[in-house]
Amino acid sequence: MTDATSVTEEEADRAFNYLAETDEQVAQLVVAEKAQLHIAEETEKTAYLQATGTVKERDCIAGLDPAYKQKFDKYLEVQLDRRVLENRRKSAALCLDLWRTKEASRRVGG
Repeated sequence: MTDATSVTEEEADRAFNYLAETDEQVAQLVVAEKAQLHIAEETEKTAYLQATGTVKERDCIAGLDPAYKQKFDKYLEVQLDRRVLENRRKSAALCLDLWRTKEASRRVGG
């Protein structure tokens, strides 16, 4: 697709199917993202409680804990996957909107 006038019915069908097929996937990624953040936060809290020193030292130790960093990296991966999927869905929705506009204009005679 290069511009609004080049959106074909086939491209619109693909966009519609993509949106329909990814509804559940985006919902699962939203939930997975929240769950992964919770897991990372709980891992950081555990590292904090196991650390010794001042509050500031314990914060630093917990923030640098390898288990916490691993869980937080996983959270970032899930967040990236969700955002990529959402952006693709926005592109598909835009394609569908452009096709509808083109078709409406065609029916009116434009």
